[in-house]
Amino acid sequence: MCRIDPGDEAAFDAWYAVVQSTDEERWGDRDGGLSRREIHAATSGRDGITEYHCLAAVGPTGRIVGIGLCELPQRDNRHAATLDIRVAPPYRRHGVGAHILAEAERLLVAAGRSVINATVEVPVGRAASDASTSFARRHGFAATQTGHRRHLALPLAPGLLARLRAEADGSAAGYRLHTFTAPWPSEFLED
Repeated sequence: MCRIDPGDEAAFDAWYAVVQSTDEERWGDRDGGLSRREIHAATSGRDGITEYHCLAAVGPTGRIVGIGLCELPQRDNRHAATLDIRVAPPYRRHGVGAHILAEAERLLVAAGRSVINATVEVPVGRAASDASTSFARRHGFAATQTGHRRHLALPLAPGLLARLRAEADGSAAGYRLHTFTAPWPSEFLED
């Protein structure tokens, strides 16, 4: 187990490769999660808002086989941290994730954290069978919140916008749809 310095580009690339491959596995595309650039910027930043730690489990060949990303808020919720653990498919169910979790727990307890929130993003239809679900339960985590993610590829296929508007109008009785660009319209600010 080791910590990855985001300033070491080669090490960060190897770490991010596990993030990317698990996103592709879960979502079936390269746009499943945050980009390398986004994660690198966050983990490299020293803005005082969130402290990040990139953990890596290294296999016998020297290759990174699992990763952990610890996020420690520095301004509020200082009792808690968020943890994302990912293990490359061939190395699952061999203790790699448990090893990462144990190291993350040591790091987080030393930082004064008493609550770990785990983030697992998988398609809702696959949540029950995804490896992360059984791993989380086995280690005492419980699912508390589900979310939805939507994608709309641009440019739109001909007629798609009209069909989507009709669908929204048909299922949103009593609601109105407002679209705008920043800043937020003043008539909605108080609400």
